[in-house]
Formats: sequence, C-alpha cells, structure tokens
Amino acid sequence: MLEQEAINVVKNYDLAVDYKDAILFVMEYVEANTYILNCAYNSMGREEMKRFFYADFVDITQNIICNIEQELNIHVSEHFKNILCDLYTEAIAGLLINCFKCKEKINKVRMLNYVSLMIYTGLPAILKEAANQSL
Repeated sequence: MLEQEAINVVKNYDLAVDYKDAILFVMEYVEANTYILNCAYNSMGREEMKRFFYADFVDITQNIICNIEQELNIHVSEHFKNILCDLYTEAIAGLLINCFKCKEKINKVRMLNYVSLMIYTGLPAILKEAANQSL
C-alpha cells in the first residue's frame, strides 16, 4: 500500500515538465512518513527500499534523458541511455533513503536544486560526449 500510494501520485505528473514537482512530492512524502519508512527499511533493507524509490523515478529519468537527447539533436544508443538512466535513478533513490535515515532535517529546496543542477548540466554533457564517441 505504501508503495502504490507514492507511485500513483508520481505517475500523474507530466514527466517532461514536472520532474521537480515529482521529486519534491516524494521528498515531502519521505518527510511525512519517516517513521513508517524507517520501519520498512529495517524490515526490508536498503536494496528493497531503493527498489521502492527506483520505481517512482525510472520513467521520469528516462524521459529527461530522451528529451535532452532530442533537444541536442543527437543520437545515443539505447544501451548507453539505459545504463545512464539506471545510474541517475539509483542515485536519486539513494538520496531519498538518506533523507529519512538522516537524523538532521533535510533542506528540500536545496536538495532539489542540487539534483536539478546535476541533471541539467551533467546529462547534456554526458550525452554529447556519448554521441561524439558513437556510444
């Protein structure tokens, strides 16, 4: 039930436009459900919790990568894009776990700005270089 609730809300976002809202929603969800998430984490372990968050963000990440590829008018292999998507999605999932495992209050706006910076400066550079190397 916990998983379905979060996934259903995130899936309703326009993934190309509202990725920040989706990330912010999940961060607020994590903050509001810290106790439950910690109990689930203690029961399931880190890998299962990563799977929980991964399901929320894999489509968003794939969509962002494809949109950047189209905006840059380049082509990168599906295999490379899948690896890149997995890397970024796993990173976001790990950050979200750290949000509820950390004893200190997380500044959601700052975290969102950090993730946005990494996505919108890092991904274009990676995709351009991958296209140059015909990956």
